[in-house]
Amino acid sequence: MIGRYGQPNVYREIFTSEDFVKTAVGGALIPLAFLFKAISIQKIPGMHVMDIILILSVCINGVPIVIEAVKGIARRRMNVDELVSIAIIACMVNGNYLEAAIVSAIMVTGALIEEAVSDSARHAIEALVQVRPDTALLERNGAVIEVKASEIVKGDILVVKPGGMIPVDGEIIEGISGVDESAVTGESLPKQKKIGDEVWAGTLNTDGYIRVTARRVGKDATMGKMSVDIPEAASVVNIPGRGVRGMINGREIEILTTDKFSEAGYTTVEIVVEKETKGYICMQDQARPTAAGTVRELNSLGIKDLAVISGDQEAPVRNICNEIGIQHYFAGQSPEDKRLSLKGSGFPMPVNGSTRLISSIRCTGDFSWWTFSIFLYMVLRVNWKMRGAHGNQKSR
Repeated sequence: MIGRYGQPNVYREIFTSEDFVKTAVGGALIPLAFLFKAISIQKIPGMHVMDIILILSVCINGVPIVIEAVKGIARRRMNVDELVSIAIIACMVNGNYLEAAIVSAIMVTGALIEEAVSDSARHAIEALVQVRPDTALLERNGAVIEVKASEIVKGDILVVKPGGMIPVDGEIIEGISGVDESAVTGESLPKQKKIGDEVWAGTLNTDGYIRVTARRVGKDATMGKMSVDIPEAASVVNIPGRGVRGMINGREIEILTTDKFSEAGYTTVEIVVEKETKGYICMQDQARPTAAGTVRELNSLGIKDLAVISGDQEAPVRNICNEIGIQHYFAGQSPEDKRLSLKGSGFPMPVNGSTRLISSIRCTGDFSWWTFSIFLYMVLRVNWKMRGAHGNQKSR
């Protein structure tokens, strides 16, 4: 993934950095040590040249980790360095120099990869921010004048001609056009926009004349918010059934599930910084436009007993099921709960001439038609075989 989607200049910077050279030298000493495995050091009983080379590798790659761990403890900020340091020191005390060298090399290599990914993301966002136009056409006192995009304020009325870049987040007050939002959303096809629709800074007006009222400008606009630096994140830990915990710029951040606002149909996560709740992110699933029709088609095929098994909270799951026409649902299900539900259903199996299909497919944006096709094929194939066997028994 790194090589496929990254920018080559980012990785050239990594591969020519001092940290990479140190990591490569320290890692190269590990296979080199095996060439001297049989050579012992007479002045130090039980010690071989191989051991000395491995200790040198640990000094290059492992000692910096231990130093950072000590600094973290002094600042009362724990992360993965402390755990790795314990492993390295334990291996060294027990004379397992090879294991200590390998652990050290793996950890510093992982840190370099993380840095490469982070740098690649920063460069991608910088490139994205650069698509914002420097100037815009502003309506003022009945005339249209060209001004710097930085001079636009909330409430200004802007004219965007075909082929022009939209300079701010705003609302269309006149005109209809297709807007290319691929720079922001990744969607390759232009989206039809009309009066009252929202448009974003950095998107392209493809074919129509539109007038836009500025709603968010500068740092408050979509592109402005994207231009902030990506924080340094490390040691993300899964909290079973709750969320994740990690360190960002030395501060402990937790993203936890909560049932707050669930009755309003939202799936909500709580943002906790240094044990203090800072806010909530509310998400609402949207069923695909074709989901309800697909359920009706399944019903017409005799597949009437459908259920949704989801890890989401009850209200959002209930809303989706009501929208697409599925009566039965199981919310708040863990992966194990889902497995047991599927196992208990005997899927796929015929029930009184119809087919019972219990599926964890949620018919939302992540609906997998390929997976669904396989499920449906299995169900219909089992029914066909069962009917064929029943017919053969009758003929006998």
